[in-house]
Parts: sequence; C-alpha cells; structure tokens
Amino acid sequence: MTKYFVFFILICLLSAEIQAQSTDVYYKIFPKDILKDKQNIDQQTKRLVEGGVNYTKKEEYILKINDTLSIFSKVNKLISLDDPLKDIHEGIASNFTNFNKQTSYNFKKNRIIYDISILNITYTVMQEPINFDWKLSNDQKKILGYNAHKAEGVHKDILTGKTFKIEAWFIRDLPISTGPDVFMGLPGLIVELDLPRSVIRISKIEKTNKADINLKINEKQAIDRDQLDKIIGNLNTKVNEISN
Repeated sequence: MTKYFVFFILICLLSAEIQAQSTDVYYKIFPKDILKDKQNIDQQTKRLVEGGVNYTKKEEYILKINDTLSIFSKVNKLISLDDPLKDIHEGIASNFTNFNKQTSYNFKKNRIIYDISILNITYTVMQEPINFDWKLSNDQKKILGYNAHKAEGVHKDILTGKTFKIEAWFIRDLPISTGPDVFMGLPGLIVELDLPRSVIRISKIEKTNKADINLKINEKQAIDRDQLDKIIGNLNTKVNEISN
C-alpha cells in the first residue's frame, strides 16, 4: 500500500513539474533602410536616423508563454546614458516596429490586452485577437533548426489607419498560436515577421520552470477597441481643426 502511495506522489510531482514549465522566446529587430528611396535628405536627419537604427539593433524583446497566456514586452537593457540625443534616438527606434509597451494574450478567454501610448498617455485595451486574414503558403525554410512555414496577411495600423501587407514565418512543431506583439492567429508560433520598416526574428528559445508570469493588469480599468477608436478619432479631429 505504501509503495503505491509513494508512486502516486511521484506521478503527481512529475505532472506538476511538467505543467509548471513555460517558454521564453527572444526576438531581435532588424531595421530596413527607410531612407533608401528618399531624396534630398540632409546630413543631420541621416545621423539621427542612423542613431535610431543603432538603438533598434540593440533592442531585444521577450515573449513569455505558459499554458494560459503569453506576454510580449521589451527586455530592459542599459543603453548609454551619455547620449544627449537618447530620447530622439529611442523615439526613432520605436517607429521601426510600432509595438505596444506590453501585449498579453489569454488563450482561454481568447482576449488580447495591450498598453498603447498616445501623446504620452498610456491606455490599456482589451479586445479579441486581430484578424490578419492570413493566407498560408507552401514556402518553407529553416529557422533555429525548425521547419518554418510562410504566411501572408494584412494589417491596419491603429493610429494611422493605414493598411499594409505583412509576412510571417511560423513553426507548426511549436503549436502555440501567438507571436510578437498583437501578431498571432497562425497554427504555430510566429518566429519571423516582416513589417514595412523592419524584420523581427527569433534569436533563441528557452524552457523554464517559472510558469508564473507576472501580469499586473486590472481588466476592469481596460477600455475596449471601440473606445480606443473613439479616442483616436477625437484626436484626429482636433489635429485637423488646428491644421485648418
């Protein structure tokens, strides 16, 4: 009887350890040459953009995943504080991706929650995952030793309202329907994302036993997508009134 009891305890502990495992996925940003087709760009502007590019290359993002949710955010790294143009370079760097400050996806509730900054005011938004109208392709390539599959979709920028095509590579062997920021909805983890100004590519995957993801969000204080669209619409109206 004691032998069976000990065996039962061992099985429970092993099961708990497996359930406690989570995954940390790291991404790097590869900026595109946004000045390539621009004419008559002065040297000062070029230097500012180059500074922003350098900041972007130093940035790293992490996607923490467990069995209930994923959280995407920037890894805090110490960048030289001696740079007098630090704020400008960081602002330029953020425009290469336009990622939210933090994005989480609750698998069970099928809701994404993200912090978006508008005119130095941060709003927490909760909504259903965005529909990118993904079209799967037969194209494949190796990424970190995995077979990655190509998909193409369409994304509408929340702030500008502009629509642009996107390209994603995902791994079916990692059947987690999530990815960088709000980009998700494919039958596998998104490991590479081609956006208008940059390419986001996975750099490493780490397994960890730290299943508890620290998500400090008060869902009751979050606004929905309709409320966000109304806020942006009102701001655009004021900007148009001032410009006219």
